[in-house]
This record gives sequence, C-alpha cells and structure tokens, in this order.
Amino acid sequence: NPKVALFFIAFIPQFVDPSLTTSTTFQLAFFGLLYPIFAFPIDCTYIYFGDKIAKYFRSHPKSQIYIDQITGVVFIALAINLLI
Repeated sequence: NPKVALFFIAFIPQFVDPSLTTSTTFQLAFFGLLYPIFAFPIDCTYIYFGDKIAKYFRSHPKSQIYIDQITGVVFIALAINLLI
C-alpha cells in the first residue's frame, strides 16, 4: 500500500538522531522493524476474535437479519439527519 510507505517515509526519519554513535541506517532499520514486531500480536488478536465472531454468525443465521435491521435503522437515521 503506497500510503503506508509514504507514512513511514515521512514519520520514521524524525526520530533518527544523527548525533548518536549508531549509524542513521541502523536507526532507520531498527525503527522500521519495530512496527511489525508490535503489530503482529495485535493482528493475531484481530484474526482470533474475527474468527470467533464469524463462527457465531455462521451458527446463528438470524443474527444477520438483526444486524441488517440495525444497519437499516442507522442509515435511515443518518438520512433524516441529512434532510434536517
């Protein structure tokens, strides 16, 4: 995703300190590797709970009807808000 790459190109260099004894390349690589290290457990949590929610919806087909009805009410409320 190019937006993510642009974000990292713009965001990470501001934390690099050229006055340190470590090279700027090492600092950039270190900061660049921190994101996947911290994001991996969070992404695994999303996957785990997403699977649990999907299993619930597969075993309770009526729940999808309720979600569709709630979504319809929310959209109608948004439309009324736009009209007013």
